[in-house]
Amino acid sequence: GAAGPQGATGPAGPSGSSEVFAKYQEVGDARGPIAVPNPPGFLEVAVIDLAPGNYVVGASLWFYNDSAITGLPYCVLVVGGRNAQAANTLPGGQLTSQSLVLAADVPGAGSARARLVCKNNTLAGGNIQIQSFTMYAMKVGTLTYVP
Repeated sequence: GAAGPQGATGPAGPSGSSEVFAKYQEVGDARGPIAVPNPPGFLEVAVIDLAPGNYVVGASLWFYNDSAITGLPYCVLVVGGRNAQAANTLPGGQLTSQSLVLAADVPGAGSARARLVCKNNTLAGGNIQIQSFTMYAMKVGTLTYVP
């Protein structure tokens, strides 16, 4: 026979769960600006410990160079074997910003960390300072890498 009339719409299902973990330092923070070292080493700006699962991790930073010499702020956001990198040329007395995002799966074999590290990637000088930063790790459901 013929199909019957469409039934009433059912109730909305429950929202999927998500968790967001964050760290930040704002302009004017009592800790003051964060000095960014020259090579060879990186400064660990922020770390978030992660439980097993899938994550979208992001960070944004705002830099100032209070020197007359150009600097090169270079930052890496790392989760497991994945990373996102950003670098800027920053003339003396100027400001710049960076934004980094990546998606990563954290396997079930122990805890992993999301790390934000930076350095002034030049031996020429510059006095780079992080004026503010935000870093977050958002736990998500399925993560599918596409070609």
